Amino acid sequence: MDFFTQAIVHDPGYAAPYVGLADTYNLLREYSAMPQEEAFPRALAAASKAVELDPNSAEAHNSLAFASYWGFFDAATADREFKRAIELDATLPRAHHWYATFLVAIQRNQEALVEIERARQLDPSSTPILADKGLILAASGKTETARALLTQIAASQPEFVPPHRYLAQVIYFPEGNYPGYLEEMGKVAHLRHDANAEKNIEAEQKAYKSGGQRGLFEQRLAAARESFDHGKGSAFDLAAAYADLGQKSDALKSLEIAYQRHDLLLTNLPSSSTFQSMHQDPEFRELVAKIGLPPVK
Repeated sequence: MDFFTQAIVHDPGYAAPYVGLADTYNLLREYSAMPQEEAFPRALAAASKAVELDPNSAEAHNSLAFASYWGFFDAATADREFKRAIELDATLPRAHHWYATFLVAIQRNQEALVEIERARQLDPSSTPILADKGLILAASGKTETARALLTQIAASQPEFVPPHRYLAQVIYFPEGNYPGYLEEMGKVAHLRHDANAEKNIEAEQKAYKSGGQRGLFEQRLAAARESFDHGKGSAFDLAAAYADLGQKSDALKSLEIAYQRHDLLLTNLPSSSTFQSMHQDPEFRELVAKIGLPPVK
């Protein structure tokens, strides 16, 4: 971030460092503890400036697409900008990679598989691309293939966060492997140097040991509610905790609050297995449309 900022100071009319700055902000909220609501507006501003300075920069359009969806729920702009990036440079691995992650988020899984495979062919040594391929495979119902791939990556590069998180959230938790989920999320918290997350995981481990699945779910709800009540937590996380316990009415109320507060975790709403049982609920579908997300399946 510092080097890209210095480059902009040296030449404010050069688009490339704005792209670099945008991508830095796009990723800081994943690989460090920078809040999403702080990172994405900065990413969008930098990417928009890059497109203004160089409309033919595939990298600039790609960065703008990423920030538009994950920071502002703007699926239409993201789709258009990703396609423009690929049109300008079909050999740019990151464009196919990030487009794939966007497609799986809005449940266009088969298209996502095509794009992530294209990204892998263009950059076969990329660990992030391989990890996200595991995520997309899992979302597409190819659970065992995804499990094998993610487990292999986690073993070969244990300090890389995404495969641990994907194993925990996309494979272990939905299938009821809570010890596996807790172990992997503990690794995520440790690798991100997130003391609060480590504390929460320890509490969840104790709750699961004493009360099984119900104990775990109730602990997750209690922690989410306490954090939310003190102004530190996410309404989306609170909604997910309610949904896990089958409390759909409370889950919907919390999702409405998340919408009112522009909770950026709502970008995970269409693809989250936690809310799968609510997809045909008219109130849920209405909320998805109001947020601006594509209809859920």
